[in-house]
Amino acid sequence: MIYLLVWLKDKREAMGKTQKEIAEMAGLNRVAYNQYENGVRHPNVAAAKKIGKAMDFDWTLFFADEGNTSTPSRKQVVKEA
Repeated sequence: MIYLLVWLKDKREAMGKTQKEIAEMAGLNRVAYNQYENGVRHPNVAAAKKIGKAMDFDWTLFFADEGNTSTPSRKQVVKEA
């Protein structure tokens, strides 16, 4: 299963920013940011803090629903075919 961070993409789009712009603001590689947003990888604490600071949200949101897929407002579960 892949866990899409729907709230992260929604926040970025609400800011009118591209993945590249957010990655640059956070001092991260664009590929890594893309993987976080698309659920391929989960950010470590340092990366979560950088993204939270760049996007003005509490970085602990990345870990709030760890293991809990019943909150579709934060994570959307997609089964790979």
